[in-house]
Amino acid sequence: MGGSDGGLMNPYNVTLILVDKSNYSLGLDVIHEYKEMELGIYNYYRKYFEGLERCNLEAADTAETRSKYYYVYNEDSSIVGFVRITDEDLYDLRSRLLGHIGFDIFPSARRKGNGYKALTAAIALLREKDRESITITCKEDNLPSKKIIEKCGGQFQSEVDDPIFKIKVLIYTV
Repeated sequence: MGGSDGGLMNPYNVTLILVDKSNYSLGLDVIHEYKEMELGIYNYYRKYFEGLERCNLEAADTAETRSKYYYVYNEDSSIVGFVRITDEDLYDLRSRLLGHIGFDIFPSARRKGNGYKALTAAIALLREKDRESITITCKEDNLPSKKIIEKCGGQFQSEVDDPIFKIKVLIYTV
C-alpha cells in the first residue's frame, strides 16, 4: 500500500489506514477492549467515532483537529491501535502538548513491538510530507511510550505542565 493519506506500509509490516467515511464505524467496533481496562481512553475514542458518525466526519477538524487518525493494522491484518498525525506547525501550548504524532496501542497488542512499528510508520508518513522536525509527546509516567519514542530516535527537549489535565508532558523531537 502507498500514498500519503490512504495507507502506508513500513518495513516492519504495519499499515496505517486513514480513518474516513468508508471505515470510521470500525473504530466503534474495535475500541471495546479499552472499556474494561482503560475507561478514559475508551470514552475518548467512543466520543470521537460517534462524533464522526453524527457529523459525517466534519468532527475530524476539531482542537486536535488539524490531526488525522489512522488505524494501525499489523501483519495479520488486525487493528492493533490508532495513530494521530498532524502535519501542521505547533503554534500554541495545546498543539505543542499533543505533538505531531500520538499513538495508542490496544492493551492486548502491547509488548509485541506494535507501538514501535506504529510510531516508525507515522514518522515515515510525516517524512514523506517533507516534515523535518517532528514533535512527539507522552505523559511523564508513561514509561513504555517514553522508551518507544527514544527507540525511534526521539531526543528529549523539555518537560511541560499540562494546565488542563494537570500532568507533566515530556516533549521529544525526531
